[in-house]
Amino acid sequence: MYPAQGVLMKHCKLLLFFMAIMLVAGCPKPTEPEPPAPTIPTELFSTSYSGTKGNLWTIMIYMDGDNDLEAAAIEDFCEIEAGLLAAKNLDSAIESKLNIIVLFDRIPGEDSSNGNWTNTRLYKATPDTNPDVIDSELLFNSPEQNMGDPNLLKNFVSWTKSNFPADNYALVLWNHGGGTRSRSITPTVSTARNKGVKAVCWDDTNNGDTLYLDEVQQALSANFSSGSKLSLLGFDACLMGMVEVAYEFRNLANYMVASMHTEQGDGWDYEYIIKQFSQGSISNYAGTSTFSFAAGNPAPTDFAKMLVYAYEHYIENPANGSNNSGETLSAIDLDSTKMEALKTALFSLANKMEMDAETGKKTSIELDRDDAVNYFSNTLATNNVDGDEIAYPFFDIYDFCYIIANDKNSRSYSDGLKNAAAAVITKLHDILVWAYGDQGGYRGPFGDGTGYYFGANKSGLSIFFSRGNVTYENYSHYAYQWWYRATRITNPGDYGNIDFAESNTGGSVDTWRELMNKWYYSAWGY
Repeated sequence: MYPAQGVLMKHCKLLLFFMAIMLVAGCPKPTEPEPPAPTIPTELFSTSYSGTKGNLWTIMIYMDGDNDLEAAAIEDFCEIEAGLLAAKNLDSAIESKLNIIVLFDRIPGEDSSNGNWTNTRLYKATPDTNPDVIDSELLFNSPEQNMGDPNLLKNFVSWTKSNFPADNYALVLWNHGGGTRSRSITPTVSTARNKGVKAVCWDDTNNGDTLYLDEVQQALSANFSSGSKLSLLGFDACLMGMVEVAYEFRNLANYMVASMHTEQGDGWDYEYIIKQFSQGSISNYAGTSTFSFAAGNPAPTDFAKMLVYAYEHYIENPANGSNNSGETLSAIDLDSTKMEALKTALFSLANKMEMDAETGKKTSIELDRDDAVNYFSNTLATNNVDGDEIAYPFFDIYDFCYIIANDKNSRSYSDGLKNAAAAVITKLHDILVWAYGDQGGYRGPFGDGTGYYFGANKSGLSIFFSRGNVTYENYSHYAYQWWYRATRITNPGDYGNIDFAESNTGGSVDTWRELMNKWYYSAWGY
């Protein structure tokens, strides 16, 4: 090869090299493909969770928005996200301490926001700045589920415990509530259930199915035991603050938080609760009582007490429009020994009530019952099948026993009856962690109201006390409450199995249920 030709070839190679560089540099960089969107499983509880999780508290919220409370459920979910944001601003490590897992069911036709989806979804709640949009981590996007099915509750708790293990677990049942059980519109067991609110967690899409008290107990029994209890059981629902409800969970949970009265539709103030959970202190609305606890890791009794503080703080604020309506919330120690002692005291009271009744005091006792604070609406049922006094004859234990123990209406009760009532108050206060009652509410059939209280030395639980001396369509009110003594679970409406409603049918009044049976429907035995 001649030298001149070799130089030319070298130059040609250099030219080609630089042209190639220019060609590459002059072309736009190809767009990188977007990573595929994560596939959200549609089968509930079918996969494990491997993301970030806390290890001190796992709060499970069974949020049943499949009814007329859907908008309130969305509001509360957004409050949870806002609360986590506020908590994270106080403690950047809060998500390594706290998990909030929400099973959320919606319904068509109520609230069209947030994509207007109507199925059932499981979320891990995360901090969010948008107060109106749910932006938490979606774990499962399931077809419609029945929130009234105890197996769904059981599986939700089981999966959450397995995937978000923590030192303490709390479960909040969010929805309508009806105490132990509401009535049917006729006194026969075979009739359809009443259209009114029943038990807790009512699912409209699934024919109004609901979780009965015993069904909740079954679901919890599959996940907890007397040796390994749920730290806290909360009812963000109406009317669940009853001795019958508390006694049902004495062997499964350490503490219960529930309201004797109805709650406003949007329930608890979750933003404030979660923020204060992280802060480690909380005050009542007036600022006259402040309570401190371990920030980000309260003891179960402190968490229960804190929830009562938070509710008082919300209700007593006039800006929220719920004060002076008699609202309540109580934190109850479910220690089985203490709960048995309270039950024994109430059964002894029933026995002494019957003994005084045999001396002509039955009507006097019933008048004092009607004078005690109650938690049904004030409409007396005459020709009104929706009369709440038939459906929800729930009376304040403390108020009733206080009237009897002090013979406030000069009935000349026996010392045995008065002492028995005083003993109930003592045992009630033994299980009260903290309780709040707003000014207002109902006292007897005339709505005299009750005063504000905040502490552990007054009210806290109600009890079923049928006004069975009153009839509706020729039946005693108590005849509509067949479920209180039912032990069968064979028909959709045939449900009882309430632990507190004991009877040995020995022919004497030894329990509260036997008192109701003897006084108002002796055919059921006592």
